[in-house]
Amino acid sequence: MNIDPIPSIAVVKQIIEANQEAEIIQIVEYPTHKDLQDRISLNGQETQYIANALDLRERFKVPFWDSLLLEFMAQKKHSQKILEEARYHALANNIKKFPVKNFNAIEDYLELHRDKYLAISSRVECKGNKIMHIPLLDFRCPVDNYYLELVTDILININICPGYILVSGNSYQFYGLKLISQSELVNFLAIALHYSPVVDKSFIAHHLRDLYCSLRLTKKNNLVPYAVKKI
Repeated sequence: MNIDPIPSIAVVKQIIEANQEAEIIQIVEYPTHKDLQDRISLNGQETQYIANALDLRERFKVPFWDSLLLEFMAQKKHSQKILEEARYHALANNIKKFPVKNFNAIEDYLELHRDKYLAISSRVECKGNKIMHIPLLDFRCPVDNYYLELVTDILININICPGYILVSGNSYQFYGLKLISQSELVNFLAIALHYSPVVDKSFIAHHLRDLYCSLRLTKKNNLVPYAVKKI
C-alpha cells in the first residue's frame, strides 16, 4: 500500500523494532565516488570508447559498464587498462557499530556527518552472537507509477516481502522487514539478479564481494531516501 513519505532511518528503526533479537547495527562510510575517467589516465582511443559508451547509456538507459563492453564488442577492440577497472570496488572508509537500544545516537551521528556518504549495513548482530541481515536491494529504473508497480511485482516474485519501497532520487530501493541469514542473503541476491536491468546488478556484484549489503542514508543531490510504499 502507498504510504506518507517516511525517511530511510525511520524505516531502519521499524525494522529493528520488528526484530527483537537485534542488538547492534552498523553504519558504513564510503569514499566519494569517482567516475572511471577521473580514476585513471586515458589515451585518445580510450577517451573515445568512454564517450561512445556514455552516448549509449543516455540513448538506451543501460548501465555504463554494459554500454562500455558493448562498445568493445561493436569495435572488436578494447583497452586492457579499462577492463582492469571493471572490477573496481570501493571499500568502506569506516564501519561504526551502534547498540539498537540507543537509536538516538544513530540519528545524532547521521546528523553530525550529514555531508558524508553514510549507509546502513545489512549486517545485524543479534542475541547469542548470531549474525543476520536486513534484505536490501537497489533498482535502476525511473521513478513513476508504472515502475513502482513493476518493482512491487518483482519483490513479490522474489518472495522477500514484507518491506518498504523507497525513492532514492532517480530510482527505488527496498528494505525488508524480516531479518535473513547470510546464506539466505546470498540466495536473495542471486534470485534478484534475474531481474536485471530493473534490479541494479552492480549493486549485487559489489555486495556479494562484501558479503553484506548497504544503502545510502544521507543526502545525495539534496535528497534523503524515503519510503513511499509498504508491501
